[in-house]
Amino acid sequence: MIVADCHDKTVSDELFETVAQMRSTRSRATKKTGTVHLFAGLVYCSNCQMAMNKTGAKGHEYLVCKTYFYAGEEHCTRKRSINFRVLEDIVLTVIQAQIGLVADLQSMIEEINERPEISKQSLRINQLLEDCQREFEKETHLLDVSYRDWKNGDISKEQYQRIREETEKKLEQMRATLQTLAAEQLKAAKGIQANNEYFERFLKYQNVEALDRFMLVELISRIYIDEDKSVKVEFNFSDQYLLIMDFVQENMLEQDKPLKLTLERK
Repeated sequence: MIVADCHDKTVSDELFETVAQMRSTRSRATKKTGTVHLFAGLVYCSNCQMAMNKTGAKGHEYLVCKTYFYAGEEHCTRKRSINFRVLEDIVLTVIQAQIGLVADLQSMIEEINERPEISKQSLRINQLLEDCQREFEKETHLLDVSYRDWKNGDISKEQYQRIREETEKKLEQMRATLQTLAAEQLKAAKGIQANNEYFERFLKYQNVEALDRFMLVELISRIYIDEDKSVKVEFNFSDQYLLIMDFVQENMLEQDKPLKLTLERK
């Protein structure tokens, strides 16, 4: 029998989670250095959605689309590549900008929590719950109707079984979605504090001047490279970000709107 939290923790939950992310990220050491390169398992071609590999030419290092490199243009029609050092500079700038936005968002949360009255509901989650519940009831009704159709001889047993299997798969997915949304609704009801984990994750890197592997894996989910070498960075903790923005939305005053618009463009 395993009992959770019965011994003192030797590492923080945050550190444990980040190390687990690093281990789950697909990456392997390069033959030359024997180490995992900075962006391993994080950079993807925006066309074929496959990971990009590190390579070198004429003394420079690049990340190239693995599909195009190994399989040719019949599998990925666009040759994507980007200079490794250029990508470092771009990603560092994006992270610094994101940290600045997170700091502004934290200040807004502090200001909201000082007001005498605040709202702790999320209209977005409430609406998603209503929509999902409505769709669940609709699918359940269709399953009941198909059962009656089978019993009345309007459809065959095979047709009913096929409808039931497909519908039950949908219902199972919807149950999971409803459970997740209900959990998010409970989180929203607790409100958002300035010491929220989302803020702490980013703001501990507030004075960052260089990238490191640990920080990238902790903060970034994926980096996409387009044919014109434009870079799109997707950050981790998107669910927490949405909850925070819901809280801001529900408590926004007129003077908050310019900053909120800036934060929504992250």
